[in-house]
Amino acid sequence: MKYLLLFSLALLSIGSVAQNVVPHKAAKSTRVIIREGKEVSYWELDPKAPSQEYYLKHPHRKQRISFITDSDSTSYQSHYGKQFELVVELPDTVYLFLSIIAAEKGK
Repeated sequence: MKYLLLFSLALLSIGSVAQNVVPHKAAKSTRVIIREGKEVSYWELDPKAPSQEYYLKHPHRKQRISFITDSDSTSYQSHYGKQFELVVELPDTVYLFLSIIAAEKGK
């Protein structure tokens, strides 16, 4: 219930500011693939942390970024300073709010 409330608040705040629809992706596993151009990385999602961030290894490159779960995927074009947000639904109605960030961590 606490996660559902946090998830709802996150969606409301994003929707009211940006008026963008946050992509919603399904996953059965917490292990996802991030593809930066031709380079592949793995990200282990934490089901107990409703909000998580992934910083790209090469944030200054303009490149296609793919987020791939065992059930779904999405891609977008990245450039420095861009942040891509999505929601992942795990089994048992666990929702995770994720940010993929094209910047150095801490900036």
